[in-house]
Amino acid sequence: MTRILLSIGSNIEPETNFKRCANALATHFEHPLWSPVYRSAAVGMDSDDFLNAVVSAQTVQTIESVAQLLKKIESELGRVRTSNKFSSRTMDVDLLLFGDSIINTPTITIPRAEITTAAHVLIPIVDLIPNDTHPVLKKTYSALLSELKRAKPEVHQILSKVALNF
Repeated sequence: MTRILLSIGSNIEPETNFKRCANALATHFEHPLWSPVYRSAAVGMDSDDFLNAVVSAQTVQTIESVAQLLKKIESELGRVRTSNKFSSRTMDVDLLLFGDSIINTPTITIPRAEITTAAHVLIPIVDLIPNDTHPVLKKTYSALLSELKRAKPEVHQILSKVALNF
């Protein structure tokens, strides 16, 4: 079994879509564990706030199979892909980590760069695995969050926790 970390985000009917996503992930992966859900303002666009979380789960699938499955789940939840990276979406499910793998191909980059740059990704990771180590940087996620907060002191004010039951 390989532990994976997934970043989950939605700003179109997010409460409903998070519940639907939780059901889909529980169907396809073992032991999904959710971070708290956070609300954050949309970045790079004028739209509704996003809800974001990170999910840790176990899988026996290959990384390619997981990547394909995540795109299928997004589509089933109404995701419409556009050329605009910054657009509203029903569901965004990104593979952040695949065990301790380091992969850089034209279609898959693991670990994902936003782990160290995006508060809406790093803070939920710290909620789940604060003392685990980033496979490339060899620093704990707590240490990476401390560095992000020093570089961007406003980071802790960006997010607010949301109570969601699913």
